[in-house]
Amino acid sequence: MYVNIGLKPSTHCAISANNAMSVLRMLTRNFPRIDRKDFAIPYKTYIRPDMEYCIQAWSPYLAKHIELLEKVQ
Repeated sequence: MYVNIGLKPSTHCAISANNAMSVLRMLTRNFPRIDRKDFAIPYKTYIRPDMEYCIQAWSPYLAKHIELLEKVQ
């Protein structure tokens, strides 16, 4: 878990979103013709745990952090 000097979760949100987006790009690059039902399995396995890591502790409360994390979905 990453926090900045002001104890805001912005650093953790940015890093989590970047990691999830990189995995998402890798999945779409390697499986270009995967349908929505089959995509749910790798999404739940590789992307979702990274997004939910320590969510109870840092709980983003600013709209810009929430939007950043929801772009992945």
